[in-house]
Amino acid sequence: MGVELNKVIAAAVSSVQADGVDIHFVDPTAAFSGHEICSSSPWINGLQAFVLDGFNLQMVSPGSFHPNLAGQQEHAVLANKCLAGTISC
Repeated sequence: MGVELNKVIAAAVSSVQADGVDIHFVDPTAAFSGHEICSSSPWINGLQAFVLDGFNLQMVSPGSFHPNLAGQQEHAVLANKCLAGTISC
């Protein structure tokens, strides 16, 4: 699903670029290879849930399927490389 989401984001960025907006997209797929949700060192959170006290309701956390700390750090590395012009974006 991440690959498909990245395609949608890339298309949206291209569309906005065509309107003259200075915006860039760096596809993190290759950098995240080996760090998928079920890997031994994931950079993306799996499904996270929590229980509301007193109501016993299980809610899905908005952090589910988003980069964890290591993943956010890698996104920062990619963004900085994009800004520096050392990778294509």
